[in-house]
Amino acid sequence: MESPGVKPPKASTSLQEFRNSFETVRKVTYMVGINVFTLEPDLNVRFFGSAMFMALIYVLCFYTGWVLREAEGYRILEMVMILVLNAQGTNKMWIGFVHKPRYCRLFQSSEQIYESFDSDERNRPVLRDLVAKMNHLLKWIVIVYASSGLLIVVLVALYAIVAREKFLALTIIVPFVDHTSLTGYLIVYLTHMAMAAFCANGYLASDTAFIVTVVPIIAYANSLQNEIRNFNLLLQAPERDEDLIAEKLLRICQLHQMIDEFEQEAIAHFKGGCLNDQMIHDIYEIGWHRLDKPQQQMVAFMLHRAQNAKELSVGGVAPLNLVTYVQGTKIRNF
Repeated sequence: MESPGVKPPKASTSLQEFRNSFETVRKVTYMVGINVFTLEPDLNVRFFGSAMFMALIYVLCFYTGWVLREAEGYRILEMVMILVLNAQGTNKMWIGFVHKPRYCRLFQSSEQIYESFDSDERNRPVLRDLVAKMNHLLKWIVIVYASSGLLIVVLVALYAIVAREKFLALTIIVPFVDHTSLTGYLIVYLTHMAMAAFCANGYLASDTAFIVTVVPIIAYANSLQNEIRNFNLLLQAPERDEDLIAEKLLRICQLHQMIDEFEQEAIAHFKGGCLNDQMIHDIYEIGWHRLDKPQQQMVAFMLHRAQNAKELSVGGVAPLNLVTYVQGTKIRNF
């Protein structure tokens, strides 16, 4: 994948449009110092800078708590809110750093599934529609985060100028700096604004990564539904092409397995995913009564896997997937 400094190529295919949708995530995670689209280590200046800045925020919070230990309770609560936000950000950054290879494989799997569906032109309208909506959502999220951060910067500055009051946006005290003086106030103001910008970018990186991982599952489920609909038309044709029917059924089984495994992995990482019921309903719509018995068994396997994905294995030794299932049926028939 391209580096953040390289402009993505103009989208000419559905697959390229999908790849370009990763650009927002790539840019905001790059600023934090973590590139979740490569397996290369992230021990760079940006990562260490982010880690040091978060450590500085902890120091400022504890120092503020010590200074305000005898102040009114609400001021302590304001400081605690900032401390909690920083703790959440630290957790997100640590998880992103430690589990980066797994997240990278998630994005690669998503691209592989998309490419498989994109190979059939009949799925491209469904895929393009979802990508367009996802990009629209990403743009709005970026606008909301950016405008919120900018609004804080502008409003605090305007209030300080109009009211001629050295107003502090955050209950954070900088050691050895007198915020009542002009120079001291500028130092504290810039520190607070840097904290707001850093927080907005960090949470933006987390939210956009979640969106580009989970939202495409909707397009995959809808495309699988489209594949099943086209497959049923093959079954109803006056002159059936048995080889083509067998090929398309195998493709549907493989696509379902890819989606199911991807969704299970996404649920484990992001606690998101809710389309298994829809896929079960779509599999029930397959014209199974028009299939041969071995093909009916493949449909039954898809249903069983959709309902018991985590529990299926071969004697507790290997996971039960399409490959091991077909091998098992051959042994049983022998």
